[in-house]
Amino acid sequence: METSLDPLGDQTYYFSSVRSTISLSEHHTSAVVGASPTGSRIWIGPTRSWEEFIVNVGLVLDRAADYMSDAARPDRPLPILASAITTLDGIEQPYDLAFIVPEQVADGAGPDGEDELRWLQQFGDAVRFEVTAAAGSANFEADVYWADVRLGRLAYEFEQTLGSDVRLKIRKMDGFDNDARDVEILKICRQPENITVYFDTGHTFSRGHFYETRFRDARFSDWRWVAMAHDETAFWQEKPLDGQRFAVENTGNAQDNSLFGMVARHWPNLEDRGQQTGWLVCDDGAMESADFIHINDISDPPELTLIHVKGSGSNNINRGLSVSDYEVVVGQAIKNLRHVDRGLLRDKLAANAEGVLQNAVWYNGQRQQNREALLAMLDGLGSNLKTKVVVFQPRVRRSVFNEIRDNMNNGNVINSAVRRMQQLDALLLGARADCFSLGAEFIVIADEDAT
Repeated sequence: METSLDPLGDQTYYFSSVRSTISLSEHHTSAVVGASPTGSRIWIGPTRSWEEFIVNVGLVLDRAADYMSDAARPDRPLPILASAITTLDGIEQPYDLAFIVPEQVADGAGPDGEDELRWLQQFGDAVRFEVTAAAGSANFEADVYWADVRLGRLAYEFEQTLGSDVRLKIRKMDGFDNDARDVEILKICRQPENITVYFDTGHTFSRGHFYETRFRDARFSDWRWVAMAHDETAFWQEKPLDGQRFAVENTGNAQDNSLFGMVARHWPNLEDRGQQTGWLVCDDGAMESADFIHINDISDPPELTLIHVKGSGSNNINRGLSVSDYEVVVGQAIKNLRHVDRGLLRDKLAANAEGVLQNAVWYNGQRQQNREALLAMLDGLGSNLKTKVVVFQPRVRRSVFNEIRDNMNNGNVINSAVRRMQQLDALLLGARADCFSLGAEFIVIADEDAT
């Protein structure tokens, strides 16, 4: 198995279960044996009697005991994969936190009612955390914001349990009492399975467990740089808002200085802020195919681009690197990768053609009344397409990027910013591998602030 793993694409994965076919003893034929280390469970294939079951389980445990007592056994049998950590030793300096929208909500199967799905999705799009680390500890506190509105402050405290595991306790320190939704928001923010925490020591806390990745010096290079300061784009604002509601009717108008506004007015000509060309449709929402889909139907072959947009988690022009700002949007891009298939995309866009986004369609800079002409164009497009997936997240500044790459070139790998870049490289390289597997190009757009 080790030789079949991809050193780049698989380095952020952790194996949770294993299944093998082995001979339990020289007197027995091969049997199916499985194990789930984190669940402390093993299983075997069907047996003909209780006595046979007891014998087989005993043989499995004997084999495991022999292996555990072998001093020559490797500590990491699959060193390419990330390894789970069951101690807090050496884990400190938390610097970033990502909120992962519960999967049932992202799939459109969460709380009843479209409004319930929409507000949770909009919260997931706009939430940001300002982390304050506790010195010499994995613990930290975080101020929680919905866009620019501070909701409250939470304390995150890790404790070692007697069962050689780590437990996270999340408690409210203040706030979460100004709006009817605050109680629900507090509840989902206090569920450890909904967050990912990054540490400058190279560790990650995800879905209730700590992991350590041995990052390789492999670098993601498919960056495209667009200056946010060119027209004072609000690089931290993903979409135009009316309070906390997505004001789709304002997308792309003269007053819309959000990232959505830039895409609607100028895609694919962002660098020089040229006029929008080709077909562009917004499909933002809980069951989206992408935030935007762009189709150049006059090129040969036609080009289909899925565009996933995310505002920077910091509005500071001197902001540093963040991995969590990319984790959520990259995850959305990979989850919806199947929509590079023209037929699936066409069906998806037709299914919600009468919703609130029905006129969020542009052709050569002109907003359309509905999706009818777009769908007709897709019907006649054919299957020979050049496909591309784009993540538009301006958290990374080119000046910071260049400085970190210089440190890496000079062998200064102890630098905390270098470790963050290695984490980001691993995330983006994994996404690129997924896109390549379906024949799609993968590009990340960030902020050109270097002079």
